[in-house]
Amino acid sequence: MEKANNFLEMVIENADALLKGQLMQYVLRGMTDGGYWSEAVDLIEKYGVVPKQVQPETYQSNHTDRFVATLNRLRTGFDAS
Repeated sequence: MEKANNFLEMVIENADALLKGQLMQYVLRGMTDGGYWSEAVDLIEKYGVVPKQVQPETYQSNHTDRFVATLNRLRTGFDAS
């Protein structure tokens, strides 16, 4: 959900940018399951961390491919070509 929020924030912040410009092409390329170190740091600072024994993996956290595919399918309405 954080990635989806970051995507929406980037679109809002850059609403005046050219749709075919380099920045918007980056924003609209879609999401992947993974990220950058800075994103991990932001999440840790926001929510903290706990040992895996306290918060074990769930079915959803181990199967994010369908969620990411759905978000990218919804994104196709923003086709910049």
